[in-house]
Amino acid sequence: MAGFITSDPGSLSIRAQRFLSRCASRRSYGRGLTGGELRKRIQDVYGRPFDNIVTLLDQVQTRYGGLTYRSGFFDSTVLFSPSCEPDDPSDQLEILYAIQTGGPTGASLYADGSVAIGLDQFEVREFPSLDSVIECDSMFDLVTNSEARQRYSFHVQTEFLDIISVLHSRGPFAVQEVREAAGERTRWFVGDSLWIYLTGAWSSLGLGVSSPVAKVWGSEPSIVDSVRELLS
Repeated sequence: MAGFITSDPGSLSIRAQRFLSRCASRRSYGRGLTGGELRKRIQDVYGRPFDNIVTLLDQVQTRYGGLTYRSGFFDSTVLFSPSCEPDDPSDQLEILYAIQTGGPTGASLYADGSVAIGLDQFEVREFPSLDSVIECDSMFDLVTNSEARQRYSFHVQTEFLDIISVLHSRGPFAVQEVREAAGERTRWFVGDSLWIYLTGAWSSLGLGVSSPVAKVWGSEPSIVDSVRELLS
C-alpha cells in the first residue's frame, strides 16, 4: 500500500480524502508492460524513447492502480487501471485505461499527466490530473450527504462560458467555485445550501449530447427553481 492514494493523499482536500475513505476500495488489475520492457516496446514501435511516459506510468500505477468507486462524473463505477502497450506508430502515445467504466466511456493520460475523457475513439482533454477527477467526484458524494432536499438536472441552452461568467460574478447567488474539482469544461459552485454542477465535457465530443448539462441541489425548492431559470 506504500504510495497508494489512500495512504499518501498528497494535496487532496480533506473532503476528497473522506470520500475515498468512505466510498473507495482497491482491487487487482493487469499492469501490462512496465519499466525496461515498456521502454523497449516504445523504442521498437516509435523508433525513439519516451522515458517520461515510462516514469509517469510507474507513478500513476503506484498512486492510483486498482482504485475503484462510484463516480458521479462518469455516472458509473470506475476502476483506475493505467497501462501502456503501444503497437501502432501512428497513434499518439498515451497511458490508456487510466479510468475504466465497464462501458464505452473512460479516460486516458497524456504525457503531462492531464486527463482526456472519451467515448470509444473520441476524446478531449478535460482534467489537469487524476486527483482533479477524484475531487470532482467527491463533490457528488458531498451533495448526497448534504442537507439538499431538491435536485434538478437539465440541459443548458446558454453557452457554457457565459454561464460560468454569470456565476463568477455571483449574480443573484453568492456562490464560489470549487477550483480543485474543475476541468476545462466542468465546474462546481457552492453557496449557502446551494450546489451547482455544470459540465460541457460530454457535449464537446459532438456525439449526440448537444448542450452542457447542469445539476442543481438546494435546501429549498425556490432556490433551485431560481437557479434553473437563470441557467436555462
